[in-house]
Formats: sequence, C-alpha cells, structure tokens
Amino acid sequence: LTLKYTDFQCIYKIFAAFFYYFFWLLKHLRKFSSNYILVVVSNLLSTPKLSIVENPAKQLVFSPREIQSTQINYYSEIINW
Repeated sequence: LTLKYTDFQCIYKIFAAFFYYFFWLLKHLRKFSSNYILVVVSNLLSTPKLSIVENPAKQLVFSPREIQSTQINYYSEIINW
C-alpha cells in the first residue's frame, strides 16, 4: 500500500470533521443527556468491535492535554525543463 500526500490530506480532513462533530455533539449532549448513547467502532483492520456508552455526557470526562508536534518542510531545487 502506497499513500500519497493527497491521501494523507484526505484522511486528515475526515478525522478533523469527525472530531469536530464529536466534540460539538458532546457539548450539546448535556441538555438531553438521557436521550443518547454513544457507539464506538474500533479495530477496523481486523474484527470490528462495538463499544456502547449509555449517557455519554455523564460517563465521559475530558481533560485538556497539550501536545507538541514538529513540522518538517521538504524543499527541492528548481528543475529546469
């Protein structure tokens, strides 16, 4: 399997949209917390596993965590055609 840079951009956009919606949903769950369940699908590369969380606004507690990352830029000299 060979992934190109555009593949990583697409994967990043999918994960970014998922997490944006996920945190938006958690923020709004507090109003109607007894009306929701959260189903997490994991282990997608082999046998998928479903984990069910009833009333996720009550059971999930999030704490801030700072992550530092390193940005690497690659440059090439100009190619004369």
